[in-house]
Amino acid sequence: MFPDPTRSPARYTRELSIRWVEAIRPEDAQEGGLLWTFSRVVWLELDATSTPINNHTTSPFHAFSPSVKSLRVTGFTLVRPQVFHLILSLPLLENLCLDDYDSIEWYEPPIISSSTSPTLTGTLELTVCEGLETITPQLLDLPNGLHFRKQIFWCHYYDDLPWVEELMAACSNTLKCLDVGHNLPSTILFW
Repeated sequence: MFPDPTRSPARYTRELSIRWVEAIRPEDAQEGGLLWTFSRVVWLELDATSTPINNHTTSPFHAFSPSVKSLRVTGFTLVRPQVFHLILSLPLLENLCLDDYDSIEWYEPPIISSSTSPTLTGTLELTVCEGLETITPQLLDLPNGLHFRKQIFWCHYYDDLPWVEELMAACSNTLKCLDVGHNLPSTILFW
């Protein structure tokens, strides 16, 4: 649609929300592809709530703009390994929000091996129904550590609280603001 890349709206886009991540294909990450053209995005939101697990064995998002500073993933348990690879591919990432209200069985743990790590100096926001015991060790194992200045957690189970403490301790030198909400079992409503 825009044969001259300098005139494409993608060249000027700073905030991008992708509501149907399964529509993104590996060829979109190639030079000249959809993701490649959004080279100036600093805020990225991915909604994976309708993404089947088996359809995402690989992810094209590893080639996304390295200028991204804020990443929000909704429904991330469905594409969890790909999300952690994406996190590692964003060297300027400061703010991370993993948002998933659904209780989904955790499959294989993501394999993260990298010598580099994003800066992660902004905000960490975790809203998950289950799985902090899997997410937290992966975040704590990032090569350069965690340096968040603000942490926001929404806990659904008492078992989550020790993991919240681990993440707080990891950022003890940088943490300025902490917000912990809860929806403990006695008050959980299912519909």
